[in-house]
Amino acid sequence: MRTFKFKPTNLLLVILLIISMTSCDEDTFYPFIETVPCETPETADLSIINDFECQDNMLLPNVEAIRNPYEVGGNKSTFVGKYTDPTGAWDALIIDFGAPINLSTKNTFKIKVQTSVAGTLKAKLEGGTSAGFEVDATVTNTSNWVEYSFDFSSQFNQNHQKLVLFFNAGADTNGADVYYIDDLRWDTSVDPCLGVAVDLTVINDFDCQKNQDIPEVTLTATPNKNAINGSKFAGKYIDETGAWDAVIVDFGAPINLSTNNVLKIKVLAPVAGTLKAKLEGGTSNGKEVDAAITTTGQWVEYAFDFSSQATANHKKLVLFFNAGVDTDGTQIYYIDDLKFAELSDPCNGVIEDLSIVNDFNCQQNSTIPGYVTNSIVENPNPSGINTSDAVLKVTDNGTDAWDALVIDLGRVMDLSTKNYLRIKILSTKAVPLLAKLEGGTSGSKEVWGAITVTGIWTEYVFNFSDQATANHKKIENSIIFQRRPK
Repeated sequence: MRTFKFKPTNLLLVILLIISMTSCDEDTFYPFIETVPCETPETADLSIINDFECQDNMLLPNVEAIRNPYEVGGNKSTFVGKYTDPTGAWDALIIDFGAPINLSTKNTFKIKVQTSVAGTLKAKLEGGTSAGFEVDATVTNTSNWVEYSFDFSSQFNQNHQKLVLFFNAGADTNGADVYYIDDLRWDTSVDPCLGVAVDLTVINDFDCQKNQDIPEVTLTATPNKNAINGSKFAGKYIDETGAWDAVIVDFGAPINLSTNNVLKIKVLAPVAGTLKAKLEGGTSNGKEVDAAITTTGQWVEYAFDFSSQATANHKKLVLFFNAGVDTDGTQIYYIDDLKFAELSDPCNGVIEDLSIVNDFNCQQNSTIPGYVTNSIVENPNPSGINTSDAVLKVTDNGTDAWDALVIDLGRVMDLSTKNYLRIKILSTKAVPLLAKLEGGTSGSKEVWGAITVTGIWTEYVFNFSDQATANHKKIENSIIFQRRPK
């Protein structure tokens, strides 16, 4: 038998040669693929701040352009920005436009964000001649790309040069929070007036009901919003130097005052004074109504009752701010929601309370025969313990010592539990005051008192508790200017 012997080193060489030769025969070559943010340059769209591809129109400091690590769902862009939030609670990404930002039509800021950090994303406009203005959004989705919108439409005519973004605003961090951002842009705002029906009772609300032009009044973002006025826009009026400078609203035709004849206007005033509203310009005589501005720096609604002009002919509404006072021409008034409303009955829904003899407003539970001159008038001093709208004015002729204000209830008074008579008086003189119950089957009962305070509303009390079971139908109040014997 023939024996064959192999050397291991030679066998290894043969095998390696075969493998090497086979590998060379089957090689395939692939070209090198390179991806860049913008392979085909586009015409600049300046409404786009930066999309990290072809529209990188503004430099974003401390933001690195990288491949999109979450190229799915709400953002399939190839490139995005990466921003690492520093440790400070108010560290920010500041985008400086270097000139006033054009917010005339595109004034909603939009940005796509992907982050694992929940918190507040604050966008702020600043750096120009206008006061800074900020809007917040809440980041709650920490898994996906989300687009956030910031409505800056109220800043359409303001001057801002910087857009500042605060990520996780107000929170201190460890400096490792990463935010991926994309498609920062300005977009048109949704028209809030779409579908709103015209309401011609509204003169101008500076939002959706701009039914009459108001000369010398400019549109502005509503300052100092409160419960009285939370609207987006208001009017701004600078009172000129003349004592009788005015805002004149010309309707061009007779104003329909048949039903809606109470003028209402919201005002934020810089100074106290008189706001005079006047109807004129038609075939009827002019009619003026005044309101006193006592509150400054916050919104207050004022009403002017023109119900007496329901059938009159007026074409113009004239408003005098700080009427009759010369100013330095710098006082700024903000106005809003000018409208004509229906004169409402303030007593609708008020439940009758017979323990109130007469409050000359909604609880008029008695009659007042004309034994002494009297009339229901507007409260001349609505302050202190009496801020009601209407009061009774009583005039003593000064010649009859026993002139009296007689209040006839027309029924027997129930004095079983409520038997103290209370009356508020604003008097010009300190004099004796007599209260008397009479007019029923019981003998009359008198209680003396005295007006001791003048110039302010004061409450006086008369004790008739000993008349709990008596029968009386009338209250007689005598203000004794000069006591004479009966």
